[in-house]
Amino acid sequence: MIGLNIKVRDSITGFEGISVGRAEYLGEKVEILIQPVCLNNILLDAVWFPENRIEAVNQKKKAGF
Repeated sequence: MIGLNIKVRDSITGFEGISVGRAEYLGEKVEILIQPVCLNNILLDAVWFPENRIEAVNQKKKAGF
């Protein structure tokens, strides 16, 4: 199960962003709403994807000095 407010990627298209919504339908269909990051202060549209195509993106912590 994909949680909300984490960085995710669609495994087929490579679309990346933050998971901001989740919808469950009859027939066990689950979709995740992904909001891409703003580019040059332009807010892009969020897109729904089937949950089985979504993977969490590893966010490696940078060493602070």
